[in-house]
Amino acid sequence: MPEEDIRKQCAALLGVVIGTYDEELRKELPKDALLEKPEIMSIDLFQKYLEAFFYPDQKIIGKHRGWISYASRSMVRAYFKAQMNLSKKCDAVEVFLSYLRRPLDNNDIRFYLLATIPGLPFNDCTEDQKNEVVNYVYGMLVAEHLETKLAAFRALNEMMPYAKERLQKNIGWVRP
Repeated sequence: MPEEDIRKQCAALLGVVIGTYDEELRKELPKDALLEKPEIMSIDLFQKYLEAFFYPDQKIIGKHRGWISYASRSMVRAYFKAQMNLSKKCDAVEVFLSYLRRPLDNNDIRFYLLATIPGLPFNDCTEDQKNEVVNYVYGMLVAEHLETKLAAFRALNEMMPYAKERLQKNIGWVRP
């Protein structure tokens, strides 16, 4: 469907813009130079747009809210691809994890969070961050809502290189 492609492309473009938003100084400044901190940093934009993607305005019809939320995965993936600063990536992962920590009654948001997880930069995450994501996905494997379970299985499949060790240790399972 062409509309879906446009939504994905726009979300990805937004992720690239946010990921490259911060100015990087490449020249050495004089010792007496004062550097003003920008009002808005890329992490602030990342948090703002994650909120807008996962919780679109209630004035938008339900079907469109779902489309907006589903596009979050394209935005997150593009953000982490464009963001070259490791500490900013880790900060952004923490922002994403704050959504996993929220108590959620809404299965749709759980589904969109799970769909977005494969876009996280697992190679750049701390062990604690990886464990938190894996634990969240494991918790969703036993969810009552079928779509949430399926999204958890998809996320786990994408994360297999990072979750394999835990799977082997906890349940003795080895992927063929």
